[in-house]
Amino acid sequence: MGLRHATNPDQIPGMDTTELRERYLVPGLFQAGTVQASYAHEDRVVLAGITPAAEPVTMPTYPEVRSEYFFEHREAGIVNVRTGCGPARW
Repeated sequence: MGLRHATNPDQIPGMDTTELRERYLVPGLFQAGTVQASYAHEDRVVLAGITPAAEPVTMPTYPEVRSEYFFEHREAGIVNVRTGCGPARW
């Protein structure tokens, strides 16, 4: 799990595009057959990209979450980002 640290609002106006991308962009979030996650300290939010492929994918727990299983102390907001033009499979 990647870690993101808090940004002071006074820092943001002085950042250029490269600095903003380094601070806020989460590259490689969607990789087939895996769960990729990044934890943001400032919001206590876990941003996860889950991309099932041939096999089901299990949501792991992480030391940063400090729980027996991932959703023990968390709620989820789910956004389905589907690409391609074939029929949906759900």
